[in-house]
Amino acid sequence: MGEDGEIDFKEEAKFSQHLKKGEAVSDFAKSKTIAEQRQYLPIFSVREELLQVDFFSWLCMCSY
Repeated sequence: MGEDGEIDFKEEAKFSQHLKKGEAVSDFAKSKTIAEQRQYLPIFSVREELLQVDFFSWLCMCSY
């Protein structure tokens, strides 16, 4: 709460405060690096395909 008794919602919603603990919460997080954890995300399997999309083709598709 602020000095005037009102709740500061912006202060309460800061995501970075939740990351300050620095402690892994699962065996998976404890045993894998961040890079290894990212490889398990569903999008990672198609990442290269998505990155190789021709920019011009993408531009044409988005202009419709």
